[in-house]
Amino acid sequence: MFRSIRVFYPSAALSIHFIHQTSYPPANQSKYLIDVATRFQEVASLALDAKYWGNDIFNQHSNLKLATLMVNRSEAFSKMVEEMGHTYQFEAAIKSLPEPLVWHPLKFSSDQETETGGHPKLFATRLNDNHEEIEDILCDNEELDLPKSQGILSWLTEVYRASRGFELGTFDPSLLAITMKEQSKKWDSIALGYISDVVTMVHNFVTQLLQLICPDERVRNGLTSVLTDSLLERYKKAVAQVAFILQVERSEKPATQNHYFNDTLEKCRQKRMQQVMSEKSFDDCSHGTVVRLKDVMSHHPMSNIEHTVQDLHDILKSYYQVAWKRVVDVVCMQAAEHHLISGPTTPLKLFSPAFVGIMTPEQLEEVAGEDPRQKRTRKQLLKEMEDLEKGKKILT
Repeated sequence: MFRSIRVFYPSAALSIHFIHQTSYPPANQSKYLIDVATRFQEVASLALDAKYWGNDIFNQHSNLKLATLMVNRSEAFSKMVEEMGHTYQFEAAIKSLPEPLVWHPLKFSSDQETETGGHPKLFATRLNDNHEEIEDILCDNEELDLPKSQGILSWLTEVYRASRGFELGTFDPSLLAITMKEQSKKWDSIALGYISDVVTMVHNFVTQLLQLICPDERVRNGLTSVLTDSLLERYKKAVAQVAFILQVERSEKPATQNHYFNDTLEKCRQKRMQQVMSEKSFDDCSHGTVVRLKDVMSHHPMSNIEHTVQDLHDILKSYYQVAWKRVVDVVCMQAAEHHLISGPTTPLKLFSPAFVGIMTPEQLEEVAGEDPRQKRTRKQLLKEMEDLEKGKKILT
């Protein structure tokens, strides 16, 4: 019996020593997580500053080049709104359809019928696949129609006839709001698709970087569990900001202090006059292309409806040019940049040494503490050692 005790006691002590070596003691749990968080913030800072030369991790994992991914997606968002965001092509801007397949990464449905010239009829609002952990808070991909190349004046005439009152030579200001809302109805899907893609890129960055700098799967899963609720809250704020911006832009009364509106409107009217005068112009050699004064003063009858609809078209076009650029800038700056990339409370700044510092002892134990199975094994071995110690005393 005494020989058995002498054999089993060192074996149990060695097992307990091994368990201590493969677990994080309470005193070191916080230090270990702070080291991981510090490495996370170092890489995140390099990624946001596009200083990819600062760490070899970027050469091996291109999905971590967050600044580049962000710039490319924002540029695609701007082009999508500019070229595809309107319902009707404006009269003076009617031209051949854009070549979306040239400026990657816009996606188009390959199995849809095409218009004359082989251009697809639909375009996709999402360029990235959802991350399964956050797909519930993101918007699904939509396939939207390209702008109609004809019919804007017919549509404006129909809207005017359906809502005109006793105005003479003008139109109800509410018509601008009505037509603007219809002309910009694709903005919601495009902008929400953009912010969903940015959220996906940020979440992919967080999860992939954690996997690379924290190879311990149990600790990594524990960190993910602790971070998830706060990450989701910040993602939701970005999506809600886009919804707020769109609500203001598309549901409130149109307004702007941008002088570009007046400049564009004046150019529209001048161009319309130029088109009329060009039909009566001629080249007299000495003065170039000229128009006779009597031709300028000649009367060109136009109905009240035609005059009002053309004026409505020019005002709508001028305001739309101001509004789409404003929406793109505000969505990119407020929702994407501020809430997700560079603001004080972005998801990228969540996991930091300061975050580890406010973790409760229970959270530290859950994330970096001893594995439950190891804990049970250690308790069992300690009890066996205690029993063996008692037996040893009895035998001696």
